[in-house]
Amino acid sequence: MAIILVSKTNVLGSNPSEPAAIVGYNDLMKSVFPPPLKIIKKIVDPVEVGKYYLKAEFSKIFSESGSVKKVVEKTIEEMSEHDYWRMLESLSFSFRLNSMFWLVGNSKYSWSLEERDIADISLTGMNPSIDNITYSKEISNNPLKFNNYLVKYFKKHPKEDPHSLEQFRNLERKVIYPTITLKESEGRIFMVDGSNRLMNLVRNGAKQVKAYIARETNPKGKMKIGDSTFYLLRVLYEKADINSRNSILNTVEILMDEASDGEKAVRTYWVEHVRDKELRQVGKKLLLFIE
Repeated sequence: MAIILVSKTNVLGSNPSEPAAIVGYNDLMKSVFPPPLKIIKKIVDPVEVGKYYLKAEFSKIFSESGSVKKVVEKTIEEMSEHDYWRMLESLSFSFRLNSMFWLVGNSKYSWSLEERDIADISLTGMNPSIDNITYSKEISNNPLKFNNYLVKYFKKHPKEDPHSLEQFRNLERKVIYPTITLKESEGRIFMVDGSNRLMNLVRNGAKQVKAYIARETNPKGKMKIGDSTFYLLRVLYEKADINSRNSILNTVEILMDEASDGEKAVRTYWVEHVRDKELRQVGKKLLLFIE
């Protein structure tokens, strides 16, 4: 069972091939609350985290048969770097609407694998009807308390579902990909993605889980924004009036400054893939902003 966490404390290098940051891992573990139950792997390649996430998501889309699972896993493992980032971007942004792409693609963070106590995890927003329950004083975002609530709820409502909790009704099934996503900030561990799987694990009696932990180690690091964002902004620019165009260009410049993939995306979708000479010149001027 694996979980992803994020910490604001600097500790490890943001890339497994780079040296560790000034603060040592063991020193950080002394200051982090709650502490891990077990440190399994101090340094994990973020691509490993992203690929595991892809496998977990595709298992929900396709058949759970062994042959399909093997094909999906093999395809993901053999993806080119370009296709991997594109797939992660599309699944995270368009399909699940979560922050996995930003988190995994952010060079501010380095990763480790640890075993964590489920009681230390705080549930976050899922949808308004569920949030009204999990954010209540009775539950206080605690997955164990939420599980107790669900057991009583479905016993009371064996057929009806007045609070729209049906997605948690049948949680006794096996979790094929138990990796879920969390972030750790200021001493608390928050859910990012995988709430259903976490609750499934709890229903099956799990008290501890393995966790991919992301920790901020490079304050100057940058996130990936994704090609689709820069492409969409170009399309909007082509349709906009002069005032809106200036606003769009300002937005592109801000994103280029914040993103590790901004310059490449602008070069590709504002220059190389553009046939209109005037628009291509606009793209070239944007590249000068970075230089």
